[in-house]
Amino acid sequence: MEKTGITIYGCEKDEADMFRRYSPHYGVELTIMKSAVSAENAALASGNCCISVNHKTEIDLSTLRALKENGVAYISTRSIGCNHIDIEAAEKLGITIGNVAYSPASVADFDVDTHVYTKCKVGFMQGRRP
Repeated sequence: MEKTGITIYGCEKDEADMFRRYSPHYGVELTIMKSAVSAENAALASGNCCISVNHKTEIDLSTLRALKENGVAYISTRSIGCNHIDIEAAEKLGITIGNVAYSPASVADFDVDTHVYTKCKVGFMQGRRP
C-alpha cells in the first residue's frame, strides 16, 4: 500500500502520541510540527497534499497561498469549527477544508464530565470528598 503524507501543525504531545500510534494502521507518513502553520513554515508540508491544524491558529490568505504553492490541497482542522480558517480564500485557491463532526452526544458527555469534575473540585476545595 502506498503511504500518504500528512503534516501536522500545532501538535501537542498527547496528539502526537495518538498520531504515531494509529498512522501505521492507516498507511500514513507523519511530519509532526509543534509550531503552528504559517506562510513562513508552509514549505514543511511540501510533498504532502494534506495538513492537519488545531483551532488555535488563524489561517489567512497568505498562509493558504503558501500552502497551495507547496502542494497542499486539503486542510483538516482538529476542531468542530472552521472560523479560524479563511474558508472563502481556501475555496478560491481550490483547497478543501475538513473538520471534526459535531455530535450532540459528545457535547452531552463533555457537559456531564464538566459537572462531575466541578463537583469533585468544589468538594475538594471545601475539604470534603464527593
